Amino acid sequence: MRKKIISAFFSFILNGLGQIYNRQIRKGIIFIFISLLCILLIILGIVFLFQSFIFSLKGNFEISLTILGLIFFSLGGFFLCLVSLLSILDAYENAQDNKS
Repeated sequence: MRKKIISAFFSFILNGLGQIYNRQIRKGIIFIFISLLCILLIILGIVFLFQSFIFSLKGNFEISLTILGLIFFSLGGFFLCLVSLLSILDAYENAQDNKS
Protein backbone atom coordinates (compact mmCIF):
# COMPACT_ATOMS: atom_id res chain seq x y z
CA MET A 1 0.00 0.00 0.00
CA ARG A 2 2.87 2.36 0.78
CA LYS A 3 4.42 2.06 -2.67
CA LYS A 4 1.04 2.79 -4.30
CA ILE A 5 0.67 6.02 -2.34
CA ILE A 6 4.26 7.10 -3.08
CA SER A 7 3.79 6.35 -6.77
CA ALA A 8 0.51 8.30 -6.92
CA PHE A 9 2.15 11.22 -5.08
CA PHE A 10 5.03 11.28 -7.57
CA SER A 11 2.53 11.41 -10.44
CA PHE A 12 0.72 14.22 -8.63
CA ILE A 13 3.99 16.19 -8.51
CA LEU A 14 4.82 15.53 -12.18
CA ASN A 15 2.75 13.48 -14.59
CA GLY A 16 4.67 10.35 -15.50
CA LEU A 17 7.02 10.44 -12.51
CA GLY A 18 4.98 7.76 -10.74
CA GLN A 19 5.25 5.53 -13.79
CA ILE A 20 9.01 6.01 -13.85
CA TYR A 21 9.07 5.13 -10.13
CA ASN A 22 7.14 1.95 -11.03
CA ARG A 23 9.82 1.18 -13.65
CA GLN A 24 7.47 1.86 -16.55
CA ILE A 25 9.89 4.27 -18.18
CA ARG A 26 8.29 4.42 -21.62
CA LYS A 27 4.82 5.06 -20.21
CA GLY A 28 6.22 7.75 -17.90
CA ILE A 29 7.93 9.54 -20.77
CA ILE A 30 4.70 9.42 -22.78
CA PHE A 31 2.75 10.99 -19.89
CA ILE A 32 5.41 13.71 -19.53
CA PHE A 33 5.38 14.40 -23.28
CA ILE A 34 1.57 14.65 -23.44
CA SER A 35 1.58 16.94 -20.40
CA LEU A 36 4.13 19.20 -22.07
CA LEU A 37 1.95 19.37 -25.18
CA CYS A 38 -1.02 20.39 -23.03
CA ILE A 39 1.08 23.06 -21.32
CA LEU A 40 2.17 24.28 -24.74
CA LEU A 41 -1.50 24.64 -25.74
CA ILE A 42 -2.17 26.64 -22.58
CA ILE A 43 0.79 28.93 -23.26
CA LEU A 44 -0.30 29.38 -26.88
CA GLY A 45 -3.78 30.31 -25.67
CA ILE A 46 -2.30 32.87 -23.27
CA VAL A 47 -0.19 34.35 -26.07
CA PHE A 48 -3.24 34.73 -28.33
CA LEU A 49 -5.27 36.28 -25.51
CA PHE A 50 -2.45 38.69 -24.68
CA GLN A 51 -2.06 39.62 -28.34
CA SER A 52 -5.80 40.24 -28.57
CA PHE A 53 -5.57 42.45 -25.49
CA ILE A 54 -2.69 44.46 -26.97
CA PHE A 55 -4.61 44.94 -30.24
CA SER A 56 -7.67 46.09 -28.30
CA LEU A 57 -5.57 48.75 -26.54
CA LYS A 58 -4.58 50.07 -29.97
CA GLY A 59 -8.23 50.17 -31.05
CA ASN A 60 -8.09 47.10 -33.32
CA PHE A 61 -10.09 44.49 -31.45
CA GLU A 62 -9.60 41.00 -32.96
CA ILE A 63 -12.38 38.65 -31.90
CA SER A 64 -10.76 35.78 -33.79
CA LEU A 65 -7.62 35.99 -31.65
CA THR A 66 -9.71 36.05 -28.50
CA ILE A 67 -11.73 33.01 -29.55
CA LEU A 68 -8.61 31.14 -30.65
CA GLY A 69 -6.89 31.99 -27.36
CA LEU A 70 -9.86 30.80 -25.32
CA ILE A 71 -10.10 27.57 -27.31
CA PHE A 72 -6.40 26.73 -26.94
CA PHE A 73 -6.35 27.69 -23.26
CA SER A 74 -9.50 25.70 -22.46
CA LEU A 75 -8.49 22.59 -24.40
CA GLY A 76 -5.00 22.61 -22.94
CA GLY A 77 -6.32 23.00 -19.41
CA PHE A 78 -8.98 20.33 -19.83
CA PHE A 79 -6.62 17.77 -21.31
CA LEU A 80 -3.90 18.56 -18.76
CA CYS A 81 -6.37 17.86 -15.95
CA LEU A 82 -7.48 14.66 -17.67
CA VAL A 83 -3.92 13.45 -18.24
CA SER A 84 -3.04 14.30 -14.64
CA LEU A 85 -5.90 12.23 -13.27
CA LEU A 86 -5.08 9.33 -15.59
CA SER A 87 -1.41 9.48 -14.61
CA ILE A 88 -2.18 9.42 -10.88
CA LEU A 89 -4.69 6.58 -11.22
CA ASP A 90 -2.40 4.57 -13.48
CA ALA A 91 0.57 5.00 -11.14
CA TYR A 92 -1.52 3.94 -8.16
CA GLU A 93 -3.02 0.90 -9.91
CA ASN A 94 0.25 -0.36 -11.37
CA ALA A 95 2.41 0.04 -8.25
CA GLN A 96 3.24 -3.29 -6.67
CA ASP A 97 4.09 -3.52 -3.02
CA ASN A 98 6.70 -6.04 -1.93
CA LYS A 99 5.12 -8.63 0.37
CA SER A 100 7.90 -9.30 2.84
